[in-house]
Amino acid sequence: MNTSLVLVADIGGTHARFALANERGALSDIAVLTCEAHTGFEDVMRTYLARCDAKVRHASIAIANPI
Repeated sequence: MNTSLVLVADIGGTHARFALANERGALSDIAVLTCEAHTGFEDVMRTYLARCDAKVRHASIAIANPI
């Protein structure tokens, strides 16, 4: 388990897209989860992290909202 990875996420109204980025910016463990299958952001994030067995210290998260 590598803790130097950064969680990157794009949370929309329908899907939550996740990946892990290494120190060079290369992505791995890319996944798209449906938002309606989860109770909220914390739930969908924990589901993703459990699937890829990752512990991260930093994250970059984009969340859709009205302008």
